[in-house]
Amino acid sequence: MLAGSVLVFLPLHLIPALHPISWILGVLQVAVAALAVWLILRRYQRDQARIDQLGAELGAEREKMRTITRELGEFRPLADEASQDVQASRRIVEQLSSAEGLIPWLRVRTDLTSWAPEQLDPLEEFLHANRQLSFEDSAVHTAFMELYRAAQQLRDWFSLEGSRHGDDGWELLPADQREGGWREFTEAKARGEELADTLLSARAGFERVALERGTLPV
Repeated sequence: MLAGSVLVFLPLHLIPALHPISWILGVLQVAVAALAVWLILRRYQRDQARIDQLGAELGAEREKMRTITRELGEFRPLADEASQDVQASRRIVEQLSSAEGLIPWLRVRTDLTSWAPEQLDPLEEFLHANRQLSFEDSAVHTAFMELYRAAQQLRDWFSLEGSRHGDDGWELLPADQREGGWREFTEAKARGEELADTLLSARAGFERVALERGTLPV
């Protein structure tokens, strides 16, 4: 526009008849030039404002992406932890299976006066395999710790109160080998049965909580 105004007004200055009003033409030329500069400046300001707006929008979108990335980064460990809880819950109910082994034997026992060493293998395996286990879900972890303590106490009772019987069996230390005689024998037997019931209750409690919390899929 500025170049166009020069092309328009320059020939007018060359016309002799217009020389008396050349100053008016000069003023008009300056005004047109000023208008052209103002329009160019306005265009630049609008373009710059648009660029700034686009830059701000781009920055906002980048911040959203960073937020999403952080959230995904936080979610993945949670998902991994949930998966670990599921795997651990499944392993525990398999180690202390309700279908075979230690748990069914404790359920149908008449007493705890004799046992075979292999009957206690699941108990030892459970304690050894899970000695450092923890659950992300606090309710499941609490139920697990109750189960683990119950298993420890029963294992310790077998170790403390048992004695070899024959070539391949164990029995509750007989009354005639105890200082307290039958009274001590009866108390030890009752204590063992109480610990066995506690383990069965803790095992059922763990499975119930794990099912409720979703770490043990049906």
